[in-house]
Amino acid sequence: MFLITFTTLAFWFYVRFRKEKLLKVYFLAGVALGIGFMYKQVGALDAAALGFFILFFEKKPFKKDFILTAGFFLPPAIISISTIANHTFQEFIFASFTYYRIYLQEGPGLPAIYGVLKVLPILITTSYLLYLKKKSHPIKFELLFVIWLSFSLLGSLFSGRPYGHYLVQIFPALSLALA
Repeated sequence: MFLITFTTLAFWFYVRFRKEKLLKVYFLAGVALGIGFMYKQVGALDAAALGFFILFFEKKPFKKDFILTAGFFLPPAIISISTIANHTFQEFIFASFTYYRIYLQEGPGLPAIYGVLKVLPILITTSYLLYLKKKSHPIKFELLFVIWLSFSLLGSLFSGRPYGHYLVQIFPALSLALA
């Protein structure tokens, strides 16, 4: 739930303020995504969705993606500096990153086809974007929500565990994509 709060806030920043052409919007969206990532690592996929959309939709996307990325890395950097100063950096790394790897290894051991099916929505949406770009067709802004949905779906299915509450991650993107 904490992840969803911050990813939704990030997308709200982008949707609400992107037309004002203020680069701080990208930074604030990145910071919100970085905070969400600190709650649940699959939040990086939501950040990737926004960065990927900016790459295809915006003019001068590299500068905006760089600022988004800088904002994304600010919360982990602040926490890292704080834990180094408190001599708890190893515990921070274990709790934030290493434990999740152990959690994944202890998963149900699903067939390899499951891994392909998890990334299929991303492959479809990114292929469609590449097709539109190659054919010089305009990319509609509404595709942002479909891309966000495909990336957050991977995040919710990432562990391979059949827990329904993991699917909560897709609801903001799903609601907006359906609307």
